[in-house]
Amino acid sequence: MRALLVAIAGTLAVVALLRFARRVAVADRLRAPAAGRVLFSDWLPGLGLLLVLDHGGGIMSLYGHNEQLYKKVGEQVNAGDVLSAVGDSGLEGRSGVYLEIRNGKQPVDPLNWLGKP
Repeated sequence: MRALLVAIAGTLAVVALLRFARRVAVADRLRAPAAGRVLFSDWLPGLGLLLVLDHGGGIMSLYGHNEQLYKKVGEQVNAGDVLSAVGDSGLEGRSGVYLEIRNGKQPVDPLNWLGKP
């Protein structure tokens, strides 16, 4: 894992780029870690197809470099719902997932949201 500095909606955030070289492949399904509402589901330069979930209480999760998005803005999702198919855009030809967790304007360590392998 490596940290990146990116600008989203005019604010700078330190985020994690997770590469699961052999564990995540293009078209694998990405699932919601918790219930929420879709705030953004579209192309964003630098992150490819991006989906943003609002989990309430100021917590948001962002998922980039998708091959296909399955949810639209305004849709409610439950924990475990399929959000997208993993892609490889912008990842030097390797499949992977861009994941950012935010609490308000503060980035949160995404590893705390991931289950153990």
